[in-house]
Amino acid sequence: MNWAHALLRQLGWIRRRLALGPSLLGPLTIVAVGAVGKANAQDARALVFADMQQQLVLEEQIAIGSMDGEHDVFGRIMSLAIDSCGRLVIADDLSQNLKVFELTGEFVATIGRSGEGPGEFYSPWQVRVGPGDSLYVWDPGHAAISVFGPDYEFKRRFLVPPGWTVNSMVIHPGPEIVVSVSGTGELLPIKILSGDGDIMAEAGPPMPQRDLAGFEDSLLGGSLSRARDGYVYSQKSPYAVWQLDEELNTVSVCHGRSEWTTDPEEVVVRSDRGVGLRWNRFSHSVSILPLPGGHSLNTVLMPETDQRLLHMLGEQCQVVSELLLDIPVLPMAVVDDLLVALRSLDYPEVVIYKISWTEANGSAKGQR
Repeated sequence: MNWAHALLRQLGWIRRRLALGPSLLGPLTIVAVGAVGKANAQDARALVFADMQQQLVLEEQIAIGSMDGEHDVFGRIMSLAIDSCGRLVIADDLSQNLKVFELTGEFVATIGRSGEGPGEFYSPWQVRVGPGDSLYVWDPGHAAISVFGPDYEFKRRFLVPPGWTVNSMVIHPGPEIVVSVSGTGELLPIKILSGDGDIMAEAGPPMPQRDLAGFEDSLLGGSLSRARDGYVYSQKSPYAVWQLDEELNTVSVCHGRSEWTTDPEEVVVRSDRGVGLRWNRFSHSVSILPLPGGHSLNTVLMPETDQRLLHMLGEQCQVVSELLLDIPVLPMAVVDDLLVALRSLDYPEVVIYKISWTEANGSAKGQR
């Protein structure tokens, strides 16, 4: 595809909106674009603390990362994914590659390298596991998603709009791709893509337009994950969590306290030179992960104090457990009773924790 064809294809994305057929993960039949993702007034509630609180417990099992190792020196970890064999796939945008490790810490493989060619990266930011342990990697430098087979060999690449910042990806067996994005002119954050990257539909809460770009724009997006009966979407600020069904219709919206996150208007700076963001003063939700039993784990980054606020949320807009961490840890994935997180102290590393919570009577309850 030459540059002219690529440009025409990008322009075609601006207006093209089709309907999806059924998915193997559920009926993604979205017809009226802009009509899904809206909540009635009775669906919106304030988050409240459950009467019986539980203590969230994280026990470190293993850490992957070093300052001088052969394979475990990371530049900047942007995301990670876990395949069906329990292997960790880590996206490192400064090293411009993916690294694969066993959950025991044993190195498996390096995927990709710096470059413009097939299977090469400029900035691998988002990695997710697809059907048959294929890998989908969004690279903002290439404005594209690359697909690798379970043998880590490059298969194909397709373009996405260059103004997008992709904050999350969910890959369906179809394979349709559900992404949460931010970007100038994007009114709804959740997009449904075909396996070739064509926009099929969009949903989610309307996004304010602030004319930011790149890294700063990504701080005003939201995180999306699969949930037991659909999806869960966490807005970065103000604090709000959407429960969505399989068709991306809003089931409920849970609003958090105003002091948990920073109002974007307090940190967006407008001047003759453009629009910027005081990101080091911007407390915001950074990830939402599904837990068994219909719970979710929402994490708030508090940069002024370098703390993380973890909320285990119930389905009825309840905060079941709250944990304030004084170390720079960012939860990124959950598998069985393990929480996989990024930790940045002297150097970036991936830390695997055993996660459990303690009931009011002191007994420990695992993930299962």
